[in-house]
Formats: sequence, C-alpha cells, structure tokens
Amino acid sequence: MEDERWKMEDDDRRKMNVKDMQKRLMRAVLPVIIPAMTCGACAEDGWMEMGMTQEKALIVMDTGIPGIRSADPDENLVSDMNIFIFNSYGLLEEAVYLDSGQMLKEDGKYAYETVLLEGCRYSVYACANIGYRLQAETSEELEDIRYHLVYPDDYRIGIPMSGKTLDMTVPADGRISVPMKRLMSKVSLSVDRSALSDDVEFHVRRVKVGACPRSALLFSESSVRTEDDTFITGFSKSDGEVTMLNTDIGFGRSGEVSVYL
Repeated sequence: MEDERWKMEDDDRRKMNVKDMQKRLMRAVLPVIIPAMTCGACAEDGWMEMGMTQEKALIVMDTGIPGIRSADPDENLVSDMNIFIFNSYGLLEEAVYLDSGQMLKEDGKYAYETVLLEGCRYSVYACANIGYRLQAETSEELEDIRYHLVYPDDYRIGIPMSGKTLDMTVPADGRISVPMKRLMSKVSLSVDRSALSDDVEFHVRRVKVGACPRSALLFSESSVRTEDDTFITGFSKSDGEVTMLNTDIGFGRSGEVSVYL
C-alpha cells in the first residue's frame, strides 16, 4: 500500500509537471504566433522570410513646447521613462525602462529608437518620472496600473507624466509622436488689490491646497472615492516662494504663484 501511494503521488507530480510545461510553452509561443499571424495578414507574402520588412521607428515623447512651462517645479524635467509597445492583439512586443541619459533627443524632446514591422499595427504607451520599472504583459494590465504619491509635493525627479498613441502603423518618416500628459494639475494664483482702500494692506504669507489625490491611474480616467484617497495637507508655498503675490505688476494686480495637486 505504501509503494502504491508513492506511485500515485509520483504520477500526480508528473502530470503537474507536464501541465506546467504546457502552460510555460503556451506563454512563450503565443506572443510569437499571434504577432506573426497579425503581420502575415499585413504583408503581401506573409512571413518575414517571404517579404516582410522591418523598419526603424523613432518614438518621440512630446512633453510640450520647451520654455513655456513653469520652472517651479520644472514641468519639463524627465528623469526616467517606461515605454511599452503592444501589437494589435494587446500583447507585449517590447518594454524598456530608460533614464534620461539613455534616451535620444529629437528637437529638444526625448526619443527612443526601435525596429518594427512595416504595415503592422501597434499601440505605444509611455510614462515618465515613475522612478522604477513598471511590469505589464498586456495593454489591459497597463491601463489598470495606479501611481501612488509619497508626498503631495514630491516632484524631485519631475512631475509624473503619461501618454499613448493607439492602433497605428509606422509613418513614412518613421516618427511616432506620443503626447505626454502630466498627472498633476497646476493651479495658478494671483491677487487683485485694485478694490482695496488706500489705507488697507493685504500681505500673503502662505498658500496651500487641500484634498490632493494620493494616487491616479496612469492611462485611464480616475477619481477620488473616499477621504482616505487624499492627503489631509496638500501642496503649499510660503515666505519667499509667494513673493510674486505681494508684488504689484500693474493696476493693483499681483504676479502669479502656482501650486499643484
């Protein structure tokens, strides 16, 4: 009986090992088969050795026009970049994590060069200043990723940004533009003292915003659901940081100071 029990357990282990190998094989082969099928439909002769051609693609992350953004914080600062390329089935073709020194520069914008198949459709996702490599095997997984702030005014490595360009083929010039959107909103403040009496002074010492969200989805719309989803004390500026609010630039109006949430 003891020998028979061990034999049954050994058979079970063999079955489990076979199933595990089958699953691993499917995970390894499926991403190869599906893109090949997809691209086979794109190309006149089907497979790569029968005429499918590769072409260079330059993925350009468009963070906005340099020079028009605020320098406090530097809204154009990019410290790192996660880039994901998915095929038309939503399966991962390529994923890279780069620091700013590893990226190319194209007209003052950060860029990454890769090789894609001509005529095939791709979706490109990018996010900047996350601080670490993101993990996702499908576009659905990436859409569900939520970025969490440690502090409401933590922008040392730059304001987090994200963007995507969906369902496209490589253009004739090989340039793929990905417009980047900042995950923090900017609130610009100024003071109008034009209605004050001559003997009244109004001096600003500190400004701050409250109920700043603790997290946000990188590639989907998100909202605050409970009080626990916000910081009690948000972004603030004081003393020398609010000097412009106490500076008259004409007609009783002050300069601007910006806070973020």
